Amino acid sequence: MSIAQAIFDLKADPESFLRASRLKILGGGKTSFDVPANFKMEVNPEGGCKAICVLQDTAPLGVDQFQAWYFPMQQL
Repeated sequence: MSIAQAIFDLKADPESFLRASRLKILGGGKTSFDVPANFKMEVNPEGGCKAICVLQDTAPLGVDQFQAWYFPMQQL
């Protein structure tokens, strides 16, 4: 599956995409944002895809990018 197809499938039907595909999300230690963040989608060498948070502004998206809200996980 190409990166463009993976982004299309994720946006079209997130639940089905996440049930069928592995997605690793990397926030880079950022805190949550007031606006959607830009994520760069790459092939994960371990399988599936990985989405890396690259920007927190409204910069134009590349063909390998998508916007999503980022909420960091917290250790309890």
